[in-house]
Amino acid sequence: MFITEKVVQAFNRQITQEYSNYLQYTAIANYFSVENLRLLAGFYAKQAEEERDHASRFTKFLIDSGAAVEIQATSAPQNKFANALEAVQSAYDAEVRTTNQIHALVDLALSEKCHSAQQFLQWFVQEQVEEIATAESKLAITKKAGNNLLSVEAYLAHGGG
Repeated sequence: MFITEKVVQAFNRQITQEYSNYLQYTAIANYFSVENLRLLAGFYAKQAEEERDHASRFTKFLIDSGAAVEIQATSAPQNKFANALEAVQSAYDAEVRTTNQIHALVDLALSEKCHSAQQFLQWFVQEQVEEIATAESKLAITKKAGNNLLSVEAYLAHGGG
């Protein structure tokens, strides 16, 4: 194995976090589905799949590195939201948290002199730039729409954000 035990443990924690994000995005998609906002539901369902893909990338890296994968239990996602803004805000908050976690993993890989992990994490650093921008955009649009979520759906239908 060419990665350190500290990196293995941290990556295993990140896999669990990515699955937690997957569940949270799925819960948000379900919320919008119940509200009959199919484009918002579809957007968050797609985001959920991306989070599952992120977990799979970490898993493959660990396996390819000869390390054991240990997926931990995660807490239940938030399933009920007072309104759409709370749901969208929770997605934004998750992306900020994930960005901070990815940056901490880069710092750990650097301190552990784990070059393969450093290289692997660069994709995630760039991915989080996109994820934050997308989450901020959805949050801003939802705030502007107020209670008129059909305008958000119309915006998405016309290729916006």
